[in-house]
Amino acid sequence: MSVNLNQLFIGFENLQPALNDAETCQLLGQRIIHLLILRSTPATPTVLTEDYIPQIHRTFIRLRHLQIDVTHGPLIESIALSILKTFEKKMDFISLVVEGETQSDELKSNAREWLLKHTHLNHKFDAEFVEKTNRFLLWL
Repeated sequence: MSVNLNQLFIGFENLQPALNDAETCQLLGQRIIHLLILRSTPATPTVLTEDYIPQIHRTFIRLRHLQIDVTHGPLIESIALSILKTFEKKMDFISLVVEGETQSDELKSNAREWLLKHTHLNHKFDAEFVEKTNRFLLWL
């Protein structure tokens, strides 16, 4: 039987244990190009934080689309900057979406300018913050 999995939509509380299994990580790294990490519940003991971004980077080597919902976790700006810094040397993303809370008025009003100030990105991208859904979107 051949598995042709290229998308994974999973809660972080379910992904986190898989990241500790070498065989699973190898399969995920070979296959997954679109990863959606679903919102944790407020009662979930393990929340996605910046500390897990390097492990996600090492595991999902073919990743092109990353969407993370950190509604009950860290701020959008913290996760987005961590992802962009970690993936800086191998930036093969087409899109990045981070949903949650932000405290940055600058990010809300002009996401593109915010990224130019806080990251290595040049002018070859587009970004926006959709306040209605608390969603930061980046297209490279």
